[in-house]
Amino acid sequence: MAAGPPTQRGGPPAASAWLRALRSMARACAAAASILAVAFGLWFTTSLLRATSDESSLGAGELVLAGFVVLGIPVLVALWRTPRRPAAGLSALAYLPFVWNALMVFVVLRLAPATAAFALAEHGAYLAATRYGDTAPATRVLSAVGQRIAATARRPVNGKDDAQPPERTDRDALVVPFRPGGSSILVDVDVAGPAGRRSGRYVFDTGASYTTITTEAARAIGLDVPDDAPLLEFHTAAGKVTSPVVFLPELRIGDMRIDKLAVSVCDECASGEADGLLGLNVVRRFLIQTDYVRDRMLLLPRTADASGEDRAYDVQAMSRLELVGPPDVWLGTVHWVVRVRNLAPIPVEDVVPAVRFVDGPTLLGRPIPRIEPGASATTLVKGKVGASDASFVLELARARW
Repeated sequence: MAAGPPTQRGGPPAASAWLRALRSMARACAAAASILAVAFGLWFTTSLLRATSDESSLGAGELVLAGFVVLGIPVLVALWRTPRRPAAGLSALAYLPFVWNALMVFVVLRLAPATAAFALAEHGAYLAATRYGDTAPATRVLSAVGQRIAATARRPVNGKDDAQPPERTDRDALVVPFRPGGSSILVDVDVAGPAGRRSGRYVFDTGASYTTITTEAARAIGLDVPDDAPLLEFHTAAGKVTSPVVFLPELRIGDMRIDKLAVSVCDECASGEADGLLGLNVVRRFLIQTDYVRDRMLLLPRTADASGEDRAYDVQAMSRLELVGPPDVWLGTVHWVVRVRNLAPIPVEDVVPAVRFVDGPTLLGRPIPRIEPGASATTLVKGKVGASDASFVLELARARW
């Protein structure tokens, strides 16, 4: 029997060469993308570590941790997947670093956008600034890139703010009886100052920005009004009133004690037998249920760690914020120098000023570790601002006594 023609195996040689070339190009592109992803991941991770560190610089251990997270984990995954095939492991390393770092950045930006935005905006230029200084081109470029990504991370999803989880509490509700006083609710409050304690009735006012106290009550507990005391403006039944702000060491409502409050000495703000009114800096600490049938309120204290509680609302009332000189513009990023003066009789810590644009972003400054009573400190606020962002307000984004 005659043999048939030989069977041809495989595709045409030209097609095989094209496939090999395409695979090589794909591996090269994946490797290049992985190199860029590793560089970006190191920058992103060190910014996060710097933002959460209490030290002035990152230590060797933190830098090693950043390297392990960014590159060590993909290498371990490649070795685990191909323990006996070194060539396959090298091929996996061409794309695994890119996939891992892209996934890591995406998850962080989705789960903690505010933290990531703060880290990139405030510490994105940390590595370059440490090596080359604050004015180096590399520092300014990384700062501008960090600001741009931070602005994107802060944008609400689908035009809506991220949903906040229901607030949880870990304390029992306080049952506080009140006395109806016309259209007002009067609550028994105990205040303490340098000269002692005093009990009195205060109007529970959810519309007042700050708690107030009468001149008589302030004198009774030894609260002095300094000549340079900051001023607050209140709208009363008699019209607009400007009154000084003083530091109140302690206030009690039932069994609930609140330390270190900014209160305004204002006789016109409370009427009749009241010693003052409880404003937002007290009211906001509670979830409130009012029972008008039994003349009582249920106050459920909000969960808070008193040792690290953010007290920016109170601290701002006893601070003076101002810009130092005109803003500086570099690579499309505007830099402001903000001075914060502490008018309280005790130090303030972890002070973060902010420039809040009325129809634009809120730019956070570098944290000021501590400001002594009567002292001032300056910090840098920087970020991207559009041409239409003209009106802004200086405020404190974070601070504690």
